[in-house]
This record gives sequence, structure tokens and C-alpha cells, in this order.
Amino acid sequence: MAVTWHKHRFWCDNEGCDQVVFTEGGPLAARGGTVSTAAKETMGHLVGDWVVAGAAGVSWHTAHRGFVAVAEEAGIVVTAPTAGTGPDGPAGDEENTVGGEAGCGPDAGRPVRSVSGPLPGIEVLGIDDHRRGRPRYHRDPISDGWVADADRWQTGLFDSAGGHGLLGAVEGRTATATAGWIKARPAAWRAGIRAVTIDMSTIYKAAARDALPHAMIAVDPFHVAQLGNKAVGDVRRRVTHQLRDRRGRATDPEYTIRTLLVRGPGTLSGNGRAKILTTLADLGGEEGFAIGAA
Repeated sequence: MAVTWHKHRFWCDNEGCDQVVFTEGGPLAARGGTVSTAAKETMGHLVGDWVVAGAAGVSWHTAHRGFVAVAEEAGIVVTAPTAGTGPDGPAGDEENTVGGEAGCGPDAGRPVRSVSGPLPGIEVLGIDDHRRGRPRYHRDPISDGWVADADRWQTGLFDSAGGHGLLGAVEGRTATATAGWIKARPAAWRAGIRAVTIDMSTIYKAAARDALPHAMIAVDPFHVAQLGNKAVGDVRRRVTHQLRDRRGRATDPEYTIRTLLVRGPGTLSGNGRAKILTTLADLGGEEGFAIGAA
């Protein structure tokens, strides 16, 4: 059951008002809030139980704020302290700054999001980049130059084979920062990783070879299929240019089968297979063989 509360918006035409336009608030929902306090608490528990925020019908940010509130009440540190964790802190509570070292670089002292506690043991480590928005800058009062606060890209490290989800995040997408995060984990945790999944990125391949030289590197099937489809399209366009000395047109025989050429064997019908073979036979010679081989 969902209960909707239509809050009233008030307008003050008195010059003594601190705020001209405001909405009503109370113990049920804070001023300016779109979700009740009880709903945020419920979503916080759901996120803690690995339930997707979409199941609650709200955005991830709303569910995350509820999770942060519940975690803080339970004594779980969600925002790492700026002074570091010290030598006696838990293994999974180190600060993750640019370059993988706490207290170094221009971002030293800036808190990062992480839940304290040792990381669970995993066998397959996934590495992928995520674009989170525009980069953030601030002006240095001494040099009067712009200094980057947050990169538009972030590297996520997660459990690919188990159900532990996101393990950590690194600012930017560099091999040094990614390898630094992995090397900061305990040696026993790194030794348990037998494979690393990436998206054909040379940056993450270098990071995996540096931090986990014993692990096998695997590429996800999507990017492998994407690269294969691109090779088929490149060969088809090259054949068209060799035959007609121009770009392809909709009336060209090889153009009419462009979508059939990238279909999987399991999704290709008998008529589609026959059309491919007939078109390639009509082209003949090296041109038809080149497209068929691709």
C-alpha cells in the first residue's frame, strides 16, 4: 500500500520572512523532502539487505540516503574519516584516494564513500568504469588556478561471481589508481582471486597484471561480440568500396544483409541463412569470400 501526501506550498509576501517560498514539514516528512522519514528508514534496511532501490519505486540516491541514515544509527561508518584509519583499523576501511594512497595528492583529506569492515573473500574480481557526471573544480586561492576536485570517471571494483556486489571505487580510471586499490587489500584476499573480468581496456589489463599477476584475465562476452560485429562491418564496407569505388547504398546486395551478418547462429532463421549464402554467391570472387570469412 502506498500513501501519498500532497504537501502545501506557502508564499510569504512579508519582507521579514527568511524564505519567500516554502513547504510544510513535520515529523512525517522533512521540509523539502519528497519521501517520508519512515519510508527512507524502510528503504535503508532494504538496501542493506541487497534489495534494489527500483523495487521501492524511488531513485538510487533517495534509497542511498535512507541507507546512510540507518547505517549511522547502527554504528557503521559510511563516510571515511579525513584523518585515516590508522594501523589498527579494519582491512577494508582504508581510504581510497587518487593513486590508491591515503593522505597523498591534491585529494588528501577528502572523505570517500565506503562501508567499514573487512572485504569478503571473492574468486572473480570485476573492474569497470562508470561516468558519474561532470568534473568538479575549485579555484586555488594561492595560484589562482583551477584544481580538479572530482573526476567525471570512476572505476568500480565488484564481485563478478558471487553476490557481494560493489567492493570499492577509485577516482578516475587509471592503471596506477586501480592497481593501488587492489594492492592495499590484504595479501590473503588478493591470493584468493583467480580471475579478473574487464571490458577489453588496456588500462585495466595493466592494473590486473600489476596487482594480480597470478590471476587469469577474462573479457566479458558483450565486448567480444561487439568487436566481432565491428570487424564484419569494416570488411563489408571495404568490399563495397573495392567493387563500386564509393560508399554503400541501400540498394547494394551486401548492404541488404548487413543486419543478418551480425546475427547469432541461434537467432538466424533458415530464410536468413539462405539470403546470406545467395548474396555472397552473387558477389562471387574474393569479395564474397572476404565477407563470408568475416
